[in-house]
Amino acid sequence: MAVEFPVIVSNNFVDASVITRSTQADGFNASNVSGWRPYTRWKPTGLAPAWIEFDFGSAKSINTLVLGGHDFLANGVTYKLDKSNTGAFAGEEVPVLSAVAATTNTLIYIEFPVETERHWRLTLTAFTAPPSIGIIVLATRFTFTKFLNSPFSGLPERAILGTTRSQRGHVLGRSVQYTEHSVAPRWKFYPAADYDTFKTEWDARLFKEPFIWVWDPGNHPLEVVLVQTKDGMILDPVLTAATRRLQLDLVGVKGV
Repeated sequence: MAVEFPVIVSNNFVDASVITRSTQADGFNASNVSGWRPYTRWKPTGLAPAWIEFDFGSAKSINTLVLGGHDFLANGVTYKLDKSNTGAFAGEEVPVLSAVAATTNTLIYIEFPVETERHWRLTLTAFTAPPSIGIIVLATRFTFTKFLNSPFSGLPERAILGTTRSQRGHVLGRSVQYTEHSVAPRWKFYPAADYDTFKTEWDARLFKEPFIWVWDPGNHPLEVVLVQTKDGMILDPVLTAATRRLQLDLVGVKGV
């Protein structure tokens, strides 16, 4: 399979939407799915189906769904995504994704052709027990127009350990709290015209907000990382008249 260009997903329309839901458990409000926090979640009650809906105020063009901070596989979740021009979801809705069975409890990344509408609904059509989810992203992805320079290690890992000590300070045990991924993508000859598009995205949100990084969505669709900028961006604007040198310094977590 041919290598695909890297992708980032950052401008999450969910964050500025009006969110409604079918049900919610105490302490698991539907609004928790906004803000890129995998540890605050929405959880429905009762039996399937359950749904969460987003009103963007005006039609938005969307081609990517990301789900994170969930336990969908553990609870046998099947889900679908619909759009509506009225928000009634009474038969007028148009399916975007149909009957997707969860295959992981970590980040889910799904691409689809661009769809434009104001009202969107994610429906959990089946589950064995009420699941929970902390991140729902509906966005237009940004695709880089050149692959990464070699050598590039996809997702180098570093285990962050927690240590338990006695009252006298003796080490009693250690455990892995989470696995950190350091990502340093670089492009030596990135097209200048395409860089301007990236720079707009960088100035708007990438340097200060979390976002999704997928280094090869075609061949490695499960290697999806929730990242943030660590030490910034290196740019050489005068490499040539038509190209730029671009390097990012990112850090994030995969298993959310």
